[in-house]
Amino acid sequence: IGATTYDEYRGIFEKNKALARRFQKIDVPEPSVPEAVQILQGLKPHYEKHHGVTYSDEALEKAVLLASRHINDRHLPDSAIDVMDEAAAQQKAQPVADRKKTIDVADIEAVVAKIARIPASRLNKPIGSYVFAGPTGVGKTEVAKQLAEKLGLELIRFDMSEYMESHAVSRLIGSPPGYVGFDQGGLLTESVNKHPHCVLLLDEIEKAHPDIFNTLLQVMDNGVLTDNNGRKADFRHVIIVMTTNAGAAEREKPGIGFMPVDDNAPENKAVRLLFNPEFRNRLDEVVEFNNLKPAHMGSIVDKFIAELEEQLSERNIRIELDDSARTWLADQGYDKDMGARPMARMIKQYVKKPMTDEILFGALREGGVVRIKFNESGCDSDNVPESPLSFTFNSVSDIDAAAKNNPILTLQNDKAPKVNGPG
Repeated sequence: IGATTYDEYRGIFEKNKALARRFQKIDVPEPSVPEAVQILQGLKPHYEKHHGVTYSDEALEKAVLLASRHINDRHLPDSAIDVMDEAAAQQKAQPVADRKKTIDVADIEAVVAKIARIPASRLNKPIGSYVFAGPTGVGKTEVAKQLAEKLGLELIRFDMSEYMESHAVSRLIGSPPGYVGFDQGGLLTESVNKHPHCVLLLDEIEKAHPDIFNTLLQVMDNGVLTDNNGRKADFRHVIIVMTTNAGAAEREKPGIGFMPVDDNAPENKAVRLLFNPEFRNRLDEVVEFNNLKPAHMGSIVDKFIAELEEQLSERNIRIELDDSARTWLADQGYDKDMGARPMARMIKQYVKKPMTDEILFGALREGGVVRIKFNESGCDSDNVPESPLSFTFNSVSDIDAAAKNNPILTLQNDKAPKVNGPG
């Protein structure tokens, strides 16, 4: 009697036809929820004796139900047994006075929430399916990245400009039988199986082949995608975000006569033309992004400076940006048509380049403080001679010497909070 998994049987055992036909294959499917509850009831006395607790019947039923819904990388009864075991083990690790004698539903829910990281709010559907539509450079992709970071989830990004041909669908869900890579699975299904709780970003979805839209229909409707090997990828704990520039050109056209273009239209015509009704009907929301306004640019400058400071934190370098310099960067980096991307070039040209030599060969080799101010008379930097920003580089030794000469400064530095990275 041999025991193996479907993947290993298909990838190793089944390829040897002479060996495979000498065995009778018996499939052992995953037990149903009622069957798994019976299995846990049979194991209940052993775990109660081992951990010194008792399990309520409701707790065992809840362990099976939540494990089947939220723990997708393993099957029943293994996932439910782990929940059952860990709930009691957590109590055993507590001080004797704080231990509970009975494991109830609340203990099971806490364990599942810890293992699965977040609970799904709906069954048989992704947590959310959204289209972010708007001009270039207004932060559609950045919002998806920040969403994943704030939720503590993995960000899985696919650039849909790489999937413009009809055969590109096979790269996402796997090659059909007879083609190279048939047993390797698809990029999309394998990524979701590896990270069942994630933010799935499909960038520039308007460039994808229409066949990919048809593939996404069942994902948004049923929360499951089957690859060409018959394996199911569970999307019930996935937030799907699709970005598009569709309609951006139309919004830039002047209105007819005295009628202005409505920048706040709930859903522009180009988006309706891009997605057919059955696709739009499965979306939770089409989020329209407007052009950036000058008032937004100050926050964008702060974001880029904070990212730069975080990169330099390993070198113990801190950046102090004057308000006038911040205002000048915000004014010069604003471009209504291009969004925030010109600001990245501004930071590179007027902030990063003047600092490079000092970081590598000058005062900031061992760390220090960079003070950036606005100076209308121009900058002394050789790298950017026409820049109105002036830089003051204070090395660690300069700061230490100033502190020794000024005891009050030393006292202030000791009491001042230390800033590491952005914020």
